[in-house]
Amino acid sequence: MLGLLVAGLAVAGFFFVFRLLLARTWRGRALGNIAAVPGIFSAIGFAGVGFTSCNLWPYMHWIGANISFRILLLAVDSVALGLDRDTLRTCLWIFAGFGLLLAGYIPLLKCGQSMSTPTGGVVQVASQKVIIYFSILSIGMQTLIVDGLVGQFRFSVPA
Repeated sequence: MLGLLVAGLAVAGFFFVFRLLLARTWRGRALGNIAAVPGIFSAIGFAGVGFTSCNLWPYMHWIGANISFRILLLAVDSVALGLDRDTLRTCLWIFAGFGLLLAGYIPLLKCGQSMSTPTGGVVQVASQKVIIYFSILSIGMQTLIVDGLVGQFRFSVPA
């Protein structure tokens, strides 16, 4: 429970801060603002998944996971489209890789084996963990990249 709550807070903070990074251009500002909304809703969903135990409230847990991952894909795609291709090329590739992994996971979530079977439960839970770990890894990698670039940019809060 605590892990998903912390992951949700990290995702919300990430999309809020990345919105500021993208604010250098009109296009980046618009896409950063667009990405912040689903990013924060996805973060709330992750925290909600942490509070709805799979064995006590399986339907609520499943709905939260489905909604969170789909909304996260929208946020990731919006940020990737707003990135400056020259300066943040590495972040773009990280977003693209994570977006492809997430896009591959969503059909598994919808059409894969049911959580009601033992094998389906293992597949669904293991794949959720892979997505969460890659999310944390991609956020960490991009944080290090942006931290190294902070001195090169003049940040301003978008109006």
